[in-house]
Amino acid sequence: MRIIEYSPGRYDALMRAVESISPTSGLFHRPFVNYYYSSNDWCKLFLALDANDRIVGTIGVDRMRFESESGEMTLGFASNYYSLLPGAGAFLFMKRLKDCPLGVVFGGGEDTHKVASSLGWTYFAEILNYHLNWSYPTFPEEASWRKVAKWVMRNSSRKKIGKYTSRLLDASREEVSVHPERSFSNDLLPQKSPFSFRFAPSLAYLNWRYNTELSFVRYRLFRILAGQTTVGYVVINDKPDCLYVAQCDGIDPVTLAYGVMSSIVEVGKQDRHPRTVMLTSSHSVMQALYRQFGFRAGKSVQRFAVGGYKQVVTLNPDTSGWLINFDWGDNGLCSPFLDQVATAGVSGD
Repeated sequence: MRIIEYSPGRYDALMRAVESISPTSGLFHRPFVNYYYSSNDWCKLFLALDANDRIVGTIGVDRMRFESESGEMTLGFASNYYSLLPGAGAFLFMKRLKDCPLGVVFGGGEDTHKVASSLGWTYFAEILNYHLNWSYPTFPEEASWRKVAKWVMRNSSRKKIGKYTSRLLDASREEVSVHPERSFSNDLLPQKSPFSFRFAPSLAYLNWRYNTELSFVRYRLFRILAGQTTVGYVVINDKPDCLYVAQCDGIDPVTLAYGVMSSIVEVGKQDRHPRTVMLTSSHSVMQALYRQFGFRAGKSVQRFAVGGYKQVVTLNPDTSGWLINFDWGDNGLCSPFLDQVATAGVSGD
């Protein structure tokens, strides 16, 4: 077995190999795969080949820069981790650690957590998902009365995002406002941080990862202002049926939380129907402000682990001072993508 780096010329072979995996995987969308794994120096997709050069496993590695109280660190975020032959998964996981000696798991499937646990990675408090306008999804195996009850809740308890504007009145005391931007500039990056652990990428990385002009995902970037002073930024992943708070950072947790909520209202103020909003948070001050706005913690959580191979990672176990955002790695990047939805609409599917 050997490992090679993915290139666009191998896309058809990749599709033949992974045809049996989850249909929501981003691997089934060529524009995403080629942009995410072949247009930059940070993120690569590795393929395991058997003796006949058939693809028997895949793993993406996104090299992400973090800052903590102990200093800066680069952590490899795994994505599209599939083992199509016994042993291929472990082989690829070790390749990931050779390419980037320290790794992070945020969310992730059972196979990923089995390997991380076997290597003794450090697990931290599970990160809460917060929802606004919960959609009350139904499942085929549910009783009819539960489906009816969810229908009632879906149509009675949800409201258009623009209706939440009144809940931002407290922000006026903080003089917080947001302004849309087309791309990141140096003055958007905080020069100081109140967070004990945060994702702190370079300007070039941010403009690649949260590019506002991609065909397959719509990112909306906002500058946060306190009066006339820039105090941070927010990125919203704008989907037809929901909004994700993709990434944010700032010099103060209170103004940052208000900036997040103001950006959500700005994106959704013209909505004709209620949309679900989702974000992740572990910071105690920001959580309280989100709950005041109307967010509720969901039952699902995101498992968070950091480690390497025979390496100890030193991080403060108290996550209440961390800044965590959902759309890291390939979180938030799955089928159907925006251009897939548009194509389906044109064809009548």
